[in-house]
Amino acid sequence: MISLKLRLKISFFLLTLVLFTTSCTRKEQTEDYVAKVEEHTLTTAVLDSALGDYNNKSMYKEEFINDWVEKEVLYQEAIKENIIAEPNYISLVKRSERELAATLLIEKYLKNKPINPATDEIKKYFDVYKSDFRLTDDLYKLNLASFVNRESAIRFRNLLIESRWENTIKIIKSDNTLIEEFANKLFYSYQIKPLAFQKIVDNLLLNEVSIVFDSEPSKFTVVQFLEKYNRNSIPSFEFIQNIVRERFITVKRKELIKNYIESLISDYKVEIKR
Repeated sequence: MISLKLRLKISFFLLTLVLFTTSCTRKEQTEDYVAKVEEHTLTTAVLDSALGDYNNKSMYKEEFINDWVEKEVLYQEAIKENIIAEPNYISLVKRSERELAATLLIEKYLKNKPINPATDEIKKYFDVYKSDFRLTDDLYKLNLASFVNRESAIRFRNLLIESRWENTIKIIKSDNTLIEEFANKLFYSYQIKPLAFQKIVDNLLLNEVSIVFDSEPSKFTVVQFLEKYNRNSIPSFEFIQNIVRERFITVKRKELIKNYIESLISDYKVEIKR
């Protein structure tokens, strides 16, 4: 049996796909658009909304547009091949409708049941389940910023050496070559790729700023080392407070969903033949 978590993931994916296709292909052709397949368009408004904070990053725009074009031509070809009239497609859509409805219902229910635990409550949870937070991998706390060109990354590094991370980010924030930036971000060792990246981090001293390096093609990164906990150790609560909070909220949400479903089962006539 598929777990509730997996079913929710599938449902959210299908919902996103349905909304994405509908919003992108049913716009008036007179509206500004950035891509077009036959009479179906990807509008500027939909693109900007989808990209959010990354709408000024040309590489994300290009990736998103290419992805939309690929999905649209596949969808159009599926229509041409009459896939949408096949029994398997119709059956999948009907099943998906139930999954989507259930997902939206749970989403609505959780929205009306916000979980905002106090720090003391999270700390108590950590103290009880401390052993569950024993690390299976090295865990690093880093500041990180990536740029689309080396010159911007070098400029950022030079500023950072003379100042604090927060101040440097404020100065560089409007630079449209900035791809991403994280402050006090936790990274497990397996998340630090490529291997050259990890070697750079392992050789940094406390608060030291790295050289500019290529973390990916056309992606130039600078990191600042803040702290590290080794595998098999249990980090301090302060170090992983956000992780503990996320896990606490996840547990509470699962409890809410379980109780909600049980209450619904008692409200409806349910018969199971064994």
